[in-house]
Amino acid sequence: MMQFTRATLGRMSLLLLVGTAAQLTGCTHENPLSLELEGNLAMIRLPGAGAGVTGQCLPQGETQFRPTGVFDLMVTNRYEFFPRIENKLPETQAISGMGPESLRLDASTVTVEGAAMTLELDTTSPGPLKVTGALKWRTSWYTPFVAQIEAGQFVGSAFTLIPSDVGQLMKKQFGDFADRRTARQQAVVKVRLIGRMADGTTVESNTIAYPVDLCWGCLVSLPVSIPGVGVDPALQYLACSSKSIGAFTPPCMPGNDEYLPCQFYCAMCDLDNTCDDAVCPTP
Repeated sequence: MMQFTRATLGRMSLLLLVGTAAQLTGCTHENPLSLELEGNLAMIRLPGAGAGVTGQCLPQGETQFRPTGVFDLMVTNRYEFFPRIENKLPETQAISGMGPESLRLDASTVTVEGAAMTLELDTTSPGPLKVTGALKWRTSWYTPFVAQIEAGQFVGSAFTLIPSDVGQLMKKQFGDFADRRTARQQAVVKVRLIGRMADGTTVESNTIAYPVDLCWGCLVSLPVSIPGVGVDPALQYLACSSKSIGAFTPPCMPGNDEYLPCQFYCAMCDLDNTCDDAVCPTP
């Protein structure tokens, strides 16, 4: 005879109640008591020992979250997200009547299979982004990724919050905007995780609304331009095109959240001919 702990029976009753409610209402219910999406961890790249981008990206701390993101469309067309995810189910065990050698973990392990996102744009601001129809804008999407979490544990992971096809639409509209270098606009991405317990039960996390500030060149730092002290204003952007940066540890994701020297941007964008000519003029 199969025996269950009180926690197991309680969880089964909760799943039965939620499943019944879902059948009655036709809705999918989030279960943050089982799976919690806590936020976007702040990442930092450690200096590497060799030439090039060799340093590993790690979280600055277990609970150091970015309350908002910054997405520089001049630099990149996608935004990466580094979630901290917690499995809040208690660890229980199921025991068969065949003896202690048959002891096995129950279904409390959760495997996250992906994230569902919905984008909302602030179209009341003076920014250039406008949702002009379903054929031009995709405002909801699903990004698959995998993270396995034991009961009562948490993990850090990574997935693309704003994919490159959506980012490319943003990049095109910002790039064509006359005041692109001073324009700012905010997008809010509502995101929830979808996973599966070891027994096949589907679970969904809570939904968080993550604001992302969109800009053109705001994360690219220019040489100091002070007449008689720093770089001459007329030569400021020519210094960017020199592409000489010396020893430098780049951000974990250039164009997301962290500043980078304009020389690094010009060296990077020159590889695929995506440079903004105002920042990277021909020397």
